[in-house]
Amino acid sequence: MITPRIEFPAKRAIKPKELSQSRPERELTPSVASADEEDQPANSDGESELSELSESDTAPDTPTQMKIPKPAGEPGRPRSGGYNIDAVLAPWGKEEFAKVHKFVKKLADLKLDNTKSYSKQNSRKVMDLCETVERHHTIVEKYEGHWPIRAMLKLYLKTTSKNHRRSGKDGKNKVGNAV
Repeated sequence: MITPRIEFPAKRAIKPKELSQSRPERELTPSVASADEEDQPANSDGESELSELSESDTAPDTPTQMKIPKPAGEPGRPRSGGYNIDAVLAPWGKEEFAKVHKFVKKLADLKLDNTKSYSKQNSRKVMDLCETVERHHTIVEKYEGHWPIRAMLKLYLKTTSKNHRRSGKDGKNKVGNAV
């Protein structure tokens, strides 16, 4: 449906000269301190306030301190604003990725309830699992918040919990853990 264009009556245009007369001019620079304030140091030590920052408050100087941030979105949803974990972690190489992924699955089966999704897991157990994987595979140290491990867990637990729901919740689920 196309609507007709509405014409509003024109208001009187303000000329630039009238505009400057109607408003007081604002200062664009900070006001200058009085002579007494200029002679005083920024703090009692005579140093500026910036010198009070500790080294931990400043930005990291070396690339070893910088960790790789998690990509935007959720793992396994590349067409919905997420990312493909295989593609994002391709620099690891197929062999290293497979080793880490297999280890994450093994620990998830041992330490977590694979009948529940990632969001329903005990956060302390998930953190313990992440730290265990990091101790065995140092490549994960470069990543902020263990996001590669958490992404692998999300995908794996999504599958195992879905399989459990489909199996009718009686007996064993398809991954072999008793209910």
